[in-house]
Amino acid sequence: MKRSLNINAGIKIKIQAAFLSAVLIMPMLIMSIMLIALIFSKPSASFASGNDKSGKYLFNYEHCIDCHSINGVGGTLGPSLTHYGNMHKTLAWTATQIANPSSHFKRGTQVTINGKKYVVLMPGFHRVSSLDLYKIASYLESLK
Repeated sequence: MKRSLNINAGIKIKIQAAFLSAVLIMPMLIMSIMLIALIFSKPSASFASGNDKSGKYLFNYEHCIDCHSINGVGGTLGPSLTHYGNMHKTLAWTATQIANPSSHFKRGTQVTINGKKYVVLMPGFHRVSSLDLYKIASYLESLK
């Protein structure tokens, strides 16, 4: 009888461990899949050209304007994005930069942009949806 109790307890522990690992791993797996889809997908032409207004709204709503300026309005901690569209970055590159800046620049290092040095401090915006990332990226692409 005692042996069967140990077996049942072991099964219960294994089931609890499997459930716990699924609860912890699934969100990371889903985020990884979304990031891969974001990088390899291409938004439609109508999407890329039609979302400047909502992208501008999201740029302000997500507080990008606190560190970056556009046409002299905004913060100075990060580089001005007034002519970002002339930098010839892809929407996927820009969306990845917003979601995970350390994928392109190591946090804490110095970068020179338009002759001015900046320390890389930008936080990642992992909680922003893929669609909203593309809206912000589309808006920035329109800034020429």
